[in-house]
Amino acid sequence: MTTSLRERVLVDSNVILELLRGNEKVKEKLGGLVREHQLAINPIIFSEVAFQLIAAKYVEEKGRYSAFDVKRELKKNEELLEYYRAFYTNFLLGGLMQGDLTVLEVDEETVKIANELMEKHRLLPNDALILATALKFGIRKIFTLNGDFDVGIVDVIKLGEGD
Repeated sequence: MTTSLRERVLVDSNVILELLRGNEKVKEKLGGLVREHQLAINPIIFSEVAFQLIAAKYVEEKGRYSAFDVKRELKKNEELLEYYRAFYTNFLLGGLMQGDLTVLEVDEETVKIANELMEKHRLLPNDALILATALKFGIRKIFTLNGDFDVGIVDVIKLGEGD
């Protein structure tokens, strides 16, 4: 089946982070999804994952967390990019080259939809932008590990009870 004909599933940042942490249940579920679906992210998901990976490396080295300190340390410590580079190379570029992943844009229309979702469902801004992206592109499924998208608009794929 060609990539363009497969139904898209938006993959939340928490899924990608757990995959990168080696969570076998997430890896298995994602592997099953990619056989039947095209995976998609947006720049918000990319940013959340990238920041969490940089912050995780910082905490590993310093034992504490401060967004300001992470920003300052990133300018002088190239090792903070270690986890991010692995994500970018293996997950993002690998998925794009294989046709299993697409990055969907966030534009003015997406922001307007997100605003409506925030007002109506009291979503956090990033969650509203992720859900708005799904709606704009006609995506009916989001794979996540939490209940942030359980507002009755899209099908939320989670790890099952036995997973």
